Amino acid sequence: MKSNIKAVIFDMDGVISDTQVIHSQVESDLLKEYGLDIHPDEITKKYAGTTSYQMFPHVFQTFEKEMPPIEEMVSKKRERIDKAVRGAVREVPGTRDFINFLKLQNMPTAVASASRLSFIDLVLSELDLKDKFNAIASSEEVRMGKP
Repeated sequence: MKSNIKAVIFDMDGVISDTQVIHSQVESDLLKEYGLDIHPDEITKKYAGTTSYQMFPHVFQTFEKEMPPIEEMVSKKRERIDKAVRGAVREVPGTRDFINFLKLQNMPTAVASASRLSFIDLVLSELDLKDKFNAIASSEEVRMGKP
């Protein structure tokens, strides 16, 4: 029986890599420095898959606090998250086997993520998976992120 599936597109955070926990912890720690106490689990629940440019303004608005410049927040988060994943990122169990299975079937695969391209490259390199994908799309390539 022939399949109608032409390609498989993976999200990265939480699908290929177990990085959502790292994201939310870094964000929680950063927000505490600005007097906002939000638990990492709450950040994951409300903001997983959104960009920093969407999340930070919403958090500050929700807490009715004046927000520092967005670029300051984003820059601090990027620096901290890049450091946090080095040597600490784990793959979601079973994902590598599935990706390898798809490659054996000559199925094109891609990654589409709300993360920035440099972070996607870092995580996939840390997991030694970067060469497994035919295409990678980041949040930097679209006007609106998730949802």
